[in-house]
Amino acid sequence: MAVAGQGGTFAEPRFKAAIAMSTPAPRQKDYDRVYGSVHIPILHMTGTEDDSPVGETKAAERPKDPLFHSLILQGTTAFWDAYLKGDAAAKDWLAKGGYAAVLGADGKLEEKLR
Repeated sequence: MAVAGQGGTFAEPRFKAAIAMSTPAPRQKDYDRVYGSVHIPILHMTGTEDDSPVGETKAAERPKDPLFHSLILQGTTAFWDAYLKGDAAAKDWLAKGGYAAVLGADGKLEEKLR
């Protein structure tokens, strides 16, 4: 998040987009203050069980991992295609609910567009 511009100090202008994995949410809902200095598209991804310490889960507790891996691959590929390659079809698919439809009941997509 720092190289994406959060906090302004370490912003890296060569970055055109970013995917943030399980970044902490601000305690207060002051998103403009927290993310106001970020000026690139960011796909934030997190899991419903991300409060577990690393290494504390067992494979048997994650029976849908192959499905989740496929869903993550579809969303992240479309995001990179849209924002790094300038692929209008990928951006349109994301914007018009294509990813949300693919996720179905197995995921939740929330959007905040500037």
